[in-house]
Amino acid sequence: MSWGTYYTYDGYILRVGKNELEEKYEDLKDDNDTLWNEILQRIAMTPPQSLKDCEDNDMDYVEWMSCHIKALRRQLEENVSLMARISDCLETLHEHPDKVSEG
Repeated sequence: MSWGTYYTYDGYILRVGKNELEEKYEDLKDDNDTLWNEILQRIAMTPPQSLKDCEDNDMDYVEWMSCHIKALRRQLEENVSLMARISDCLETLHEHPDKVSEG
């Protein structure tokens, strides 16, 4: 059985205790800022002369950039989803502390 925080409307936040919610939210916010800055840096950079994949084959820069930005976007979306759940849980914790439990 996994450990985390349950809150009203059958919400669950895995591996985050009630006392860690605000800190986790701020960490995710900082992580999103870092990811967004990396996306902007990648877009602004001058394309390299050549790229090699892990098997030392030539790789198209546009394809590499597309894959890399999709991965960063996916991480941003996961963070935003978790931030929304944490925000809901914090709101419930402040308004109805009896509806939030750890387990």
